[in-house]
Amino acid sequence: MVGECQFHLLTFATKYSRIPKEGIALRRYNAAMETWREPLVLDISKFWLLWDAFNEQAQKLWIKIIAGNIIPDHVHLVIDRNEKSIPGIAQKLKGYSARLYNKALQRSGPVWAVGYSDTYLDNERHLENAIEYVSNNHIKHQEKRWPDQYYSWWESL
Repeated sequence: MVGECQFHLLTFATKYSRIPKEGIALRRYNAAMETWREPLVLDISKFWLLWDAFNEQAQKLWIKIIAGNIIPDHVHLVIDRNEKSIPGIAQKLKGYSARLYNKALQRSGPVWAVGYSDTYLDNERHLENAIEYVSNNHIKHQEKRWPDQYYSWWESL
């Protein structure tokens, strides 16, 4: 199965959500501007909108989302890229979802942080581990960072 496909684990963080070790109270220090920025926390009422946006864009790109999870400050997707360019895929997924999210909330500005994380899943074991990690990622974050209200959304996937 892995030999015929090209599986990747993609992670997108929300704007200002990745905290340096010295960060305090979920804020990110912008050294250039010498200011603290509040991280963008995704609105739970728009999780389905984001999920649908990722799937709609995946269909247009002829890629398949194998597993996914939306956390209030980041998203994990396991995809079969089917010979498509990872930078192009990330750009389309992030851009389209951000436009829909901003429109739905009547807001403007960046939703996603610059860049993304990409892990190539080169064998069946790596793919299975990534799917399990993504499928259970909300539990780790629910226990440590996010309230019970988010759990019901994850359980409905």
